[in-house]
Amino acid sequence: MATNSSSTSDNPPTTKHDTPNPLQLVISNITNLIPIKLTSHNYLLWRSLFEPILHAHNLMNHLDVSFEPPLHAHPTYQSCFEKDQMLLAWINATLSKSTLLYVVRVQTAREAWDILNRQYASVTPSHFSQIPFKLCNDHGNKR
Repeated sequence: MATNSSSTSDNPPTTKHDTPNPLQLVISNITNLIPIKLTSHNYLLWRSLFEPILHAHNLMNHLDVSFEPPLHAHPTYQSCFEKDQMLLAWINATLSKSTLLYVVRVQTAREAWDILNRQYASVTPSHFSQIPFKLCNDHGNKR
């Protein structure tokens, strides 16, 4: 039986790209995990689907106002930058065409998150806060 004498091990050398990055796997599935596109009418639902994913991947800190990304020369800069850009891509992938217009020139996930929060969070709660009042009034009118 012939063997390859140049081989020093039964296991081939591994490279950085042999093991898939779990964060990269989710990016291809983000629209499966968040099956709706953000519009002006579904911000709370969209956010309630998005936040558990962020918590699961320990990315909520990227959206926190107190988060300071490392300086460019810091050893963790590249990893932090890649996570931020992945998160920005996730956000963009779950926006409707009309909502994308608000974040066209945005460079970080936190910028996009803040813009969307300012744009939609103030509109949505007032709508939902009127629901219990309307239900009480509707119920009272039926008696």
